[in-house]
This record gives sequence, structure tokens and C-alpha cells, in this order.
Amino acid sequence: MASTGFVEGTDLLVYWNGTAIAYSKNCTLNMELGNTPTTNKDDSGWEGILPTKRKWSVDGDGLYNYAGSVSDLFALYNNRTRVSIKFTNNTPGDKYYTGYAYITKLQLSAPDGETATYSFSFGGDGTLAEYAVT
Repeated sequence: MASTGFVEGTDLLVYWNGTAIAYSKNCTLNMELGNTPTTNKDDSGWEGILPTKRKWSVDGDGLYNYAGSVSDLFALYNNRTRVSIKFTNNTPGDKYYTGYAYITKLQLSAPDGETATYSFSFGGDGTLAEYAVT
């Protein structure tokens, strides 16, 4: 049954090829619409645009654990592997977003006296689609 009310951020995860990215803390699905300026002298000082190409990406971060996803993410980065990305809470009836992407950024951070973390970015390769979880 579909969720009602506000979405709890803890419930949303990023999956690649069906596997949740381990020990994640945050994830973001970015959608952008490019544009070309159409401003001219007849626009009374208002900017005009013409929509162009769409693009999407997924960013996230998590706690660095040797048993976690960092080695897998590194392999995707190193081998330039195209994967299926899914942004979902896996609740039947709710919407999810999916498409193919490449990992475009992987960062490891080790602050003094704190838990080490990692962050990642996937760049969308083609269409981002919306479906209902079944």
C-alpha cells in the first residue's frame, strides 16, 4: 500500500544493479533542465529561455566500512561501468526513479578523531524514468 503524508528521508535509498549502497547517510536525486537564453529587446527587461536538454545525477555519502560498498564503488569507477540506479523507498505503490549511470566521483574522507566517510556521484546516462513500486 502506498505511503501517505511526508516521506521520511531514512526510508529512501540508492540502489545500483539491485544492491543498496551500504552504510549510506544521505542521498540526493538531482534533475536539471538546460536552457538557451531567448532574451531580446522586446522582452521589457525580462529574461526569456528556451528549454533544452535534461540531465540527472545521484549524490550520496556514508560511513566508510571495509565491509561496505566503497570497494564496489571503486570498481565501478575504475572500470567505467554503466549501472542501473534506483532511488526508492521500496514501498509498494510509491514512486521510484531509475535510469542508467556511471560513477563520476568517489571521495574518501578521514577526519582526525572521527568516523571516516565516503561520498559518491553518479551521472545519468540517458533517460530518468518514474515508476510505481510493485
